Amino acid sequence: MSYRLFVCILPPPDLAERLAALPELLAAPGVDLGRAIEPSKLHLTLAFLGDRHKKELTRIHESIERSVSGLPHFSLHPQLLMTLPRRQTPRLLAATTDEQPTLMEIHRRLVTRLIRPIAREKRTTPYLPHFTLTRCEPGQSMPDANLALPDSHKPAIAVSSIALMHSVATQFGARYELVRDFPLKP
Repeated sequence: MSYRLFVCILPPPDLAERLAALPELLAAPGVDLGRAIEPSKLHLTLAFLGDRHKKELTRIHESIERSVSGLPHFSLHPQLLMTLPRRQTPRLLAATTDEQPTLMEIHRRLVTRLIRPIAREKRTTPYLPHFTLTRCEPGQSMPDANLALPDSHKPAIAVSSIALMHSVATQFGARYELVRDFPLKP
């Protein structure tokens, strides 16, 4: 049995609601920003692991534990509303965050420990921490956007743990299931 896995940061429900409302800042007649992501599905991906066999889970858990070992709680702050990818036809709207040093170190450790070398070599763009807020349907695109968020729309997102998630494909789209939570040092 295989699992489609990713490691992420999950915002608290109240902040997920605030993040989900950010596309309203770009709302205008005739502007299609795509399909909104449900607040309960919002997350900041640290590492996409892809399809992994059940027998790999113990090693994956150990690698994530080591990746967060000794690292403290931290806070993230949304910075920009930006369409991605930047050098191609935009397919999603995201809220980028600051590149907080602990976040970037966790990402680096996870990639080193869990991303297969061939996949690491194929990466062409640097890691950009973000929450995907809307997504276009296949074959559609959205207007380019790059908006600095006003301070009133930059809530501090306290991060005290990271999550290993299982993405389950359903006829209604992906459903995310928590596999395990990994606490950071208080």
